[in-house]
Amino acid sequence: NAASALLPRLEGLSEFDGTKTSYTFVTGDGGGHSSGKLSGAGQLNSHHIWGLSSGLRYEMKQSKVAVREVRVGLQVNRSEEERKKSPRERPLSEDIGNLCAGLTCAGDKMDGEMIEVESQQALEENLLEYETTIDESITMPHVWESAGNL
Repeated sequence: NAASALLPRLEGLSEFDGTKTSYTFVTGDGGGHSSGKLSGAGQLNSHHIWGLSSGLRYEMKQSKVAVREVRVGLQVNRSEEERKKSPRERPLSEDIGNLCAGLTCAGDKMDGEMIEVESQQALEENLLEYETTIDESITMPHVWESAGNL
């Protein structure tokens, strides 16, 4: 599997430069699409990834690779109506990417742990805790909130 191929490379990189490398799983809450429809295979896949993440977070705790999980409970693929009703300042994908970058820079902080993002407030708190910054050189379309499913 991908993990057995990737993790030895990350450990080798840690040995090369003396720093702890990291691998962060980003998972959903298993709720599926905002319509509430989730296939049996989709439900099974969510739980398999949770199990893989949990196992690797435990097994790799004493290694040179910090393995973490960010479990996102915020709704994705919201309808245009929902996005208008509860707009986000930035796309969720951008915030999750920034959080992962902040975790990577945090070294072994949260090694073996899971962060649950159940609300926009919890996401904002984690972005502050892991000292993420917004890259102003990347611009999103000015209508991203109503132009698609970001």
